[in-house]
Formats: sequence, C-alpha cells, structure tokens
Amino acid sequence: MKALRNLRTIGALLLLVMAVGTAGYHYIEGWSWFDGFYMVVTTLTTIGYQEVHPLSHAGRTPEA
Repeated sequence: MKALRNLRTIGALLLLVMAVGTAGYHYIEGWSWFDGFYMVVTTLTTIGYQEVHPLSHAGRTPEA
C-alpha cells in the first residue's frame, strides 16, 4: 500500500507542476491556456520543440 500512496503523491505533484506551469505561461506571457499547457508538456517530456510564441524577458527569467 505504501507504493500506491507514493504513486498517488507523485501523480498529484506532477499535476500541480503542470497546473502552476500552465498558469505561469498564461499570466506571465499572456498566452492561451492551451498554449501554456502545450509548452509545459513539451518541457516536462523534454521533447524541446520551439516555443509556441516568443518569450518575454519575464518568461525567460528562472525566478519568474
């Protein structure tokens, strides 16, 4: 049962990272929700396609 709990925790954290990343692209860059989600997925899966839109200075800053 501990393995299942760990798997649920990892899944919840992954969803949280995806939600925060998508919201970050939406609010910092002003992108649509889908474009932000698409960029999060390509970043987390390390596919590394080019950005959907050019990033602003705030979007390139790691602290943002």
